[in-house]
Amino acid sequence: MTEPAKMRVKEIRIFPIKSIRGMSLPSHRASAVGFEHDRIFMLQRVSDSKNMHVPHFPSMCLFTTEFAPNSEDPDKVLVRFGLDHVFDQPERKLSGNEVLEVPIRPDVAGLKSVEYKLHTSVARGYVMPDEICRWFSERFGFEVRLNYVGLNKREVLGNLNPNAPRTWVGDPDPKKEADKMMSPSGGGWLNGLKAGVGNVLGTVASYSGIDAYKGVDDGLTFTDLAAFLVVNYKSHVDVSGRVQTDIDVEKFRPNIVVDGVDEECGAWSEDYWGEIAIGPEERGTRIAFTSNCARCASVNVDYATGRMHEGPEGQLLKSMQGDRRVDPGFKYSPIFGRYGFLSQKNGQRPEKPITIRVGDEVQITKRNDKRTHFYWPNLGT
Repeated sequence: MTEPAKMRVKEIRIFPIKSIRGMSLPSHRASAVGFEHDRIFMLQRVSDSKNMHVPHFPSMCLFTTEFAPNSEDPDKVLVRFGLDHVFDQPERKLSGNEVLEVPIRPDVAGLKSVEYKLHTSVARGYVMPDEICRWFSERFGFEVRLNYVGLNKREVLGNLNPNAPRTWVGDPDPKKEADKMMSPSGGGWLNGLKAGVGNVLGTVASYSGIDAYKGVDDGLTFTDLAAFLVVNYKSHVDVSGRVQTDIDVEKFRPNIVVDGVDEECGAWSEDYWGEIAIGPEERGTRIAFTSNCARCASVNVDYATGRMHEGPEGQLLKSMQGDRRVDPGFKYSPIFGRYGFLSQKNGQRPEKPITIRVGDEVQITKRNDKRTHFYWPNLGT
């Protein structure tokens, strides 16, 4: 008799438009840049070109997204707004389409190209047509634009890159290690680069010294810092208990939620996960973790009102401050979740997107002896 899997994929989520609400799917295709259609659009305030994130614009949580029902290969995302009036202006009733249809693969030939910077990583995108931007502007009450990433990608910086030098990931202070590699006393940037290549993970670093699997770095879309964000459901239960209410796991914006029945996936055990395998061994799907995910005030947003929560949920971030500030690279922020990248056994890249399904078995293929230490230039501490 086959022993039942100890861990499985509990949920799969994608967020086509960054920082507004996403969708839960029974299965989805994944590639080196993450799940297909995840964070391929991002809103910006026009007046100052500010990237819009839900902790700074809480009303973003009033927008929901979904694919057309029974659509196996969707060509558009359907967007709805939770109010019948402009946010914070109930006297200004909305008219026109209640549902906005945003093409997932727009023709960029006629779209304006713009440069954007997200967490100091720069790339180019495209401004979606006026009628789409106007629909969002009418609901926010100020002018916004919706940017599409297209085929453009951002650079993965610091030690989050799955091919970062081994010492960057395991060093007690990865910033010092990075500075040393690039300094004249350390041989200058050229010798530093050579040393880095000699040390390069071509593998993702492990504190235990176990050989890792080659990480795939194809850049980033509008995702924050990595291709995938994985959270442990047991940790979610722990967090919910701190404010004595069932917190919507979507507030933590995971791509994959895993759950299991033993100590391998006990609350906060994911802090030490170096790599997981998902699904049948012959599929060879692995995610290599390079960093922790630091949390911000976005978890305190009330999804019903589009404002910061006034009840116990408004204390969610504070409830994690006492014992979850466990990464010296983010010493003022609590940690929940692991950032990772697709990896393949024996260094073989996936030739085509891989499908990950709810219910897939999950195995921990590598554990670290210590927690990873976050380093991304000009971010963290």
